[in-house]
Formats: sequence, structure tokens, C-alpha cells
Amino acid sequence: MVFLGGPRQVGKTTLAQDVLKHFQMPLDQKGIYFNWDFDEHRRMILDLKWSEEHKLLIFDELHKYKRWKNWLKGIYDIQKNIHQFLITGSARLDTYRRGGDSLLGRYHYWRLHPFTLSEIPKKMTKKEVLKRLMTVGGFPEPFFDGDEIEARRWRRERFDRVLKDDVRDLEPVQDIQSLALFVDALRKRVGGLVVLSNIAEDLQISYKTLKKWLQVLERMYLVFVARPFTKNIPRAVQKPPKVYN
Repeated sequence: MVFLGGPRQVGKTTLAQDVLKHFQMPLDQKGIYFNWDFDEHRRMILDLKWSEEHKLLIFDELHKYKRWKNWLKGIYDIQKNIHQFLITGSARLDTYRRGGDSLLGRYHYWRLHPFTLSEIPKKMTKKEVLKRLMTVGGFPEPFFDGDEIEARRWRRERFDRVLKDDVRDLEPVQDIQSLALFVDALRKRVGGLVVLSNIAEDLQISYKTLKKWLQVLERMYLVFVARPFTKNIPRAVQKPPKVYN
């Protein structure tokens, strides 16, 4: 199996559907696409509504199913000689494999990143690409649109969706409002060392809670944590990281 992870709206569904199209056309084989967020597809997944003719099975956002690991393990072990599997998800799929029956050894994990300078669209120069990356970012929608005002609106809407939908569905976080305040506190400290104990005191939230929330935000691709690099292991553990979002 191939697991395709990455941030929300980075283009995983588009890529999966493109893979399906190229899989079907040159080889004249059949594949089928399922999206867990679509009610009809959800019922088809649980009822195993595919046939042996479907050589490629694509499950989009399957990790939102609470029993997805054991369910997928069973399907793969029985049908691995019949089908190929592509599983996509906004959450970090390799992290959520822990607990219960592990899928380790049954899949390859790939992460889809936003556009970089090495991926230059046709009819665009490196200078134009660099300018867009520095102003609107590398996510496909704002990148191709190129409008800074719309990009800011898009980022706010994406942040709200991830915080209120993905985090609530996948993590035991009840106080979403306090989590949003924590993100705001991290934004003010971008580029500097982040001392969680200081933020805990400001927000009146326990240090352990903030440490757990930071891991949640990292899993949801809302932040990137840069930890200190040093040969002195005790110092590396004690020294605070930098957090970018």
C-alpha cells in the first residue's frame, strides 16, 4: 500500500484522481476512488463495494474512520494479490498507525509538500515563482491565483477548518478556543525560542497540556518545530525549540 499524507488542501485528492486517470488510460485497467467524507462512498467502503476488476483502490480521508487501521489491515491481508492500494489523508498517517494492530511493513508513506522553487509551472520564470512563494505561499490554490488579499483570506479559512474539523475529529481536544489562543501565542514568537512554561503562565494552561497541543498542531501540519541540533543530548532535550507556522 501507499499512504499519501500532507496538509489539508495541498493537492492530495487531485493527485490521487490524476493517478487513477493515468492508471486506467494507458493500461486499460479499472480503478475506483472512495472519499470517506461523502456519505455514499462511506457506505460503499464499509460494504466493500468494489470488484476484482478494480485493480487500484483509492481511499481518501480514510483515517477519519475510527477503526481504519484494523479494517485496512484485514482488507490488505486478504486482497493484496488482487488490488493495489492508495490511501490519502490530511493527518499524519504514519503517526496514527500506532496502537492496536500495526500496519508497519504493509505500506510506504509519502508526504505531499506545497510547491517549491524546484517545481516551476509552465510559462513562469524562477523570479515569478519565488515572488509568489514569498508572498502567497506554496499551496496550489493561492499560488496559482497570485492574489495576496485572497491568500490571506484563504489561510484564515483553512486554519479555521483544520482547527474546528480535523483537530476535533482526530484528537481529544475539547477547548478549541484556548488552542487557538495558543496558536496566536506561537505566531508572536516565530523565529525565536519557544518556552512553553512562559506561554502556560500567560494563558493559565498547564505545561503538559501545551506540550501535547504542540504535538497535535505538528501532526495537523499547522506548525513546524525546529529542535536544537547539538551533540550534547541533555542540552538538546532541555533547550527550547523554535516553532514556525
